[in-house]
Amino acid sequence: MIVGALGALLGWGMRPLSAAFGMAEPLVPVWAVAVIWLLALGVAVRARQTWRALQRGRGHLEAYQAVNRLVLGQASALVGSGLLGGYLGNMVTRLGVPATVLTDDRLWRDGFAALGGLALLAAGLWLERACRVRPDPR
Repeated sequence: MIVGALGALLGWGMRPLSAAFGMAEPLVPVWAVAVIWLLALGVAVRARQTWRALQRGRGHLEAYQAVNRLVLGQASALVGSGLLGGYLGNMVTRLGVPATVLTDDRLWRDGFAALGGLALLAAGLWLERACRVRPDPR
């Protein structure tokens, strides 16, 4: 939650800082949005595999593999939270700007990047949840 709030604050501050220093506002490249979504997809696939192995009993994981996946899930959730907050903060600053082609592009790219951050956050939490040990049936 703190990481998301810091990301939102940094994202919100990009436009005013760019204007204050006389620089052009940064444009989110399409490949950056695609990378966020690919990361979210990769973590989600790993979460599904882990869920099937540990929760459904359809496989086996060594202890170090489960710990590595737990750390991956926690890191993905933190990064996803920061990306979600940052791109939403950046998107909010553009809502009052007069519509131009470039402003619309920035708004849409920020929106898709924020949704990718949300997907990465959700996939990370799912992977974290999948690493829990089932209770002993005895």
